[in-house]
Amino acid sequence: MSTAPARAPEAIGKSTGVKSPMKVALTASAGATIEWYDFFIYGAAAALVFPQLFLSG
Repeated sequence: MSTAPARAPEAIGKSTGVKSPMKVALTASAGATIEWYDFFIYGAAAALVFPQLFLSG
């Protein structure tokens, strides 16, 4: 027999780390924005800086 106390249903979601759909959407959007910005900076550097550094032979 289990000696663990029973938990109320509203406490189950909070203790297991379940996130709201809005928070998940905002976090995913922020991650996608940061990834796009990183890709943009690398692309600009590849077009403008890398040829001068590596192909100036």
